[in-house]
Amino acid sequence: WIDPDRAEIYSDNPGDQRELVAWIWYPAGSAPGMERAPYLPEAWTSVAEQLGMNVAGLPSNAWASGGMADDQASYPVLIMSPSGFPPLLLSGTAEELASHGYVVVGVNHTYETTVTIFADGRVLARNPEAIAGALGPQEGRYKEAFAKRGAVCDYKAADLGFVADRLEQINTESDDWLAGRLDLN
Repeated sequence: WIDPDRAEIYSDNPGDQRELVAWIWYPAGSAPGMERAPYLPEAWTSVAEQLGMNVAGLPSNAWASGGMADDQASYPVLIMSPSGFPPLLLSGTAEELASHGYVVVGVNHTYETTVTIFADGRVLARNPEAIAGALGPQEGRYKEAFAKRGAVCDYKAADLGFVADRLEQINTESDDWLAGRLDLN
């Protein structure tokens, strides 16, 4: 999702806008013959290997295809914002929450996480500046250090606000398969 109202402050290209990858886990309906989805999409498998995780061939508890369960008219939404990790590495937690009736939206904060892989195949690595103000030892005057940490937090909070706004738009203003199915309260 591209936020047309915000510049990407961690990119080398001053014309870039903030772009996020979001993953959605939801209570799913099932049907005979449905296949399990892989733990990670193929493009992400090599990233996991670089992190020391061998997930090739490992199935998830999610279906490879299928719609949302129709047990309820809508399902409550949780936004998962893992610090420094792609949300896919926490898919077991997201699956468990979805199995209890939640829609879980995992936000991959571009440049903060180890890597971001977009649907079009672009790969962006972590930019240390995206987390430098929030982690690690601080140098200089304490007011400047706190301001730098605050700026990182504000930028990430704006990501979450954008995701919440996007979910509202999908829920109320679209013909998306999620329209009307998200309890955003």
